[in-house]
Amino acid sequence: MVKLLNTLFSGSLILLSFIIFLNPKNYNIKANKWFSGFIFCVFLISFQTLLLDLSLESDNSFIEIIVSIAVFSVAPVLYLSVRYFIEPETKWTTTDYFHFLFASLFTALSMIALFEDDNNKVENISSEIVALTELIFNLIFSIQVILYCLLSLRKILRHQKNVWLFSSSTENIDLKWLEFICIGILIMSIFWVIDIIFDLSTKSSIFDYFTSSLYLTSVFFITYNWLKQKEIYPYNNDIKKEINKIIIETDTPESNKKKLISDERLDEIKIDLLNLMETKKPFLDCELNLVKLASELKLSSHLLSYSLNKGFNENFYQFVNRYRVEEAKKILIDSSKNNLNLVGIAFEVGFNSKTAFNTTFKKITNQTPSDYKKLNS
Repeated sequence: MVKLLNTLFSGSLILLSFIIFLNPKNYNIKANKWFSGFIFCVFLISFQTLLLDLSLESDNSFIEIIVSIAVFSVAPVLYLSVRYFIEPETKWTTTDYFHFLFASLFTALSMIALFEDDNNKVENISSEIVALTELIFNLIFSIQVILYCLLSLRKILRHQKNVWLFSSSTENIDLKWLEFICIGILIMSIFWVIDIIFDLSTKSSIFDYFTSSLYLTSVFFITYNWLKQKEIYPYNNDIKKEINKIIIETDTPESNKKKLISDERLDEIKIDLLNLMETKKPFLDCELNLVKLASELKLSSHLLSYSLNKGFNENFYQFVNRYRVEEAKKILIDSSKNNLNLVGIAFEVGFNSKTAFNTTFKKITNQTPSDYKKLNS
């Protein structure tokens, strides 16, 4: 059964890697190229394991070197894909090559060993040295994966806060699915270290069955969420630069922030914004973002974000969703709209999912929509 699961896992990986590389929707292009590379590295590693399971392992040293390169590249490639999802305009620099230092060193050592004309064949090396080499190899790999997963998680968590600055609906752009992948790999890495130390896989077949099932399930999880992903920054380069300024400014200490406009101009923008929200109700658009709202007011995105922060002490996400919740409260106690269920109300006021509606409503009112309706009917 384990062999069958491993076969399905390897086959689905190569197909998924190919589909992500093609990227038919052309979303997050650079990030998806790297993410496809990550999936392909996992395929190479799993394929070698499959060959060993089926007793079809190859004696070709070049194949072993390629697989070993994939082993030491898989974690950095995952991290770089996360980076390009979050920072698509990032330029490749010389320091980025250091991510592949272990892979390069191992390749160089392997090539030297391959072409060295001596009698140091595997059968002439003691089993203790082979076991120690494998232990060191596996530990370095596991530690590298753990470190890169932690770096990726740190970037994703920062991104999840930053998307509140320019988007009112974050479910498809907050990279929650990538966060789950990193956490899953992190947990599996800890299991690998435990397995290396205590040799669990040879003592119990349940461990192999569990991991193989988990790996295959992860492919379905990745495929489903990848198909749901949207363009994180669907803006031109000028607007992307503005958003980057907003993010940098948000991370700047309050004492170092510059005053962009006078207090009189800030009051004017506040009045215009409040009038717009009350009359045109742009918050009912579930795709509303900072750029759209700024264009309605004929302001730059940067200036609108500054005005929200200084004038209302809120970011864009908080400001818009507060209006959505207030609109939902009116509908919940409106007897003429009793035909709408909670999902219908959520879409009516601009939320694009029931989960987002419930979560935001409870955060603002300390009540669920259902409880609010019961208490105020």
